[in-house]
Amino acid sequence: MSDSETFVVEITFHRGSNLPVADLNTLSCDPYIHATVWVPSEPEHEHPLAWRTPTVRRTRNPTWDCKWRIAGVPRSGFHLTLRVRDEDPGDRDDRLGKSYIDMTQGQMKEGFEQKEFEVKVMKRKGSFRPYIQTYLTAILPGSKLVLHPRIVLSVRVIAKSPKGRVGRAYTVGPNKFSEHFSPMIGRMVKGGTVGQGTDGSAKLSMSTFVAHKFQLSGPVPPTLKHEYVGYAPFIKSMFSNKGIRGHVLNHGLHKQYRIIYSYDKNTVYGVVPGTTEAVLDEEKEKSVRQEMAEQFLRMTCYGEEGRIFTYVITLDAEWRFTETGKEFAVDLLSKHSMHADVAKEIAFSGEFFVQKIRDAESGGERDTDPRSYELVIDNDSGTYRPKKELLPTLQDWLSGDGGLGGLGKVTAMDGFDEHLKQMKEEKRNLKARLKAEKAGRRTDRQSESASS
Repeated sequence: MSDSETFVVEITFHRGSNLPVADLNTLSCDPYIHATVWVPSEPEHEHPLAWRTPTVRRTRNPTWDCKWRIAGVPRSGFHLTLRVRDEDPGDRDDRLGKSYIDMTQGQMKEGFEQKEFEVKVMKRKGSFRPYIQTYLTAILPGSKLVLHPRIVLSVRVIAKSPKGRVGRAYTVGPNKFSEHFSPMIGRMVKGGTVGQGTDGSAKLSMSTFVAHKFQLSGPVPPTLKHEYVGYAPFIKSMFSNKGIRGHVLNHGLHKQYRIIYSYDKNTVYGVVPGTTEAVLDEEKEKSVRQEMAEQFLRMTCYGEEGRIFTYVITLDAEWRFTETGKEFAVDLLSKHSMHADVAKEIAFSGEFFVQKIRDAESGGERDTDPRSYELVIDNDSGTYRPKKELLPTLQDWLSGDGGLGGLGKVTAMDGFDEHLKQMKEEKRNLKARLKAEKAGRRTDRQSESASS
């Protein structure tokens, strides 16, 4: 990208209308939009920026009102692709169609705004089955089914991008998150997260496994860019998707990713309060930092019960993580290539845990003040092997522009550090002890029930 000025652009996905019938039982669909942005000044091999709206259930006329803010957009404009899909219980969603929007050089100027314009959803880009079902439904006696699917969205140029930022487009907000629940994986690993989702609404069973996505604030520092390490021939073929073996491995990891991070009716969606606003004053920025830290602590259950997490941070600042550890029996959960969805390049990867840095006040209640907690994050990843020398950069970004400045402390450590290994071992021992105690209590209750 050239040194010319760039802009912050906000895209709002308002609603859809007359979408195809993907479910004959309800004569509706479960639609969402998967949007991608590509700017002509960036290399074609670079992954485009991507954004997913929440799923709206059982309707052909969904309302999303979902915003996406991108910075670093050049004066030459950008290309926006909208893929409208129907969420299915399996790992393959029906394609409902596709739309293209080109924002040109003449539109890239401060103050430009195109409000609630309608774009056509191209049927030939959709799956065959939903459109056949739609036409069959339309000819039924008494049917008032309207065809011609459309999407309504708005685009506005908010301001010039901050100077001195990276020379590429990146997501700045809102800071959204999602939690993906998998009872099947939970039973396989014989554990999982116990308690409630971060919204407090869903009670999770002891065997429910939770995967998290958390959009941090971009841009990721340009030095935080790591390519997979091809330490074996099968690794190279897996990432390049070449050869029979490489294709099988690549397809298998993509499938595992879709299972672990699957979207269904139980998926929790959310946005950190305050981050939907495009411009924040100093006081609001301070409040947002605290809210970001609070949300992160809820997602990690405040680091209680010896939890350790495996993570990947993508080049567009999406943090993906699951609870994991040596006690988990499923090997796929330790593979950063799965968390990265077999991306050739990521920003950083490794493991992390959360711990208290000061004792809670008396009374035995959980301390919810983010300043009481420390994030300890490392580079323990054999797939991408992030550089030890870049740990200070990761630490500074997470505790600053990345959005976790509301925590009491962020510490980045080398995965081979002996003190770190000792802390992790203590976490694992605590988890094993608590798990044994819970198993013992269940056995005692079963014995009492049998004797009564």
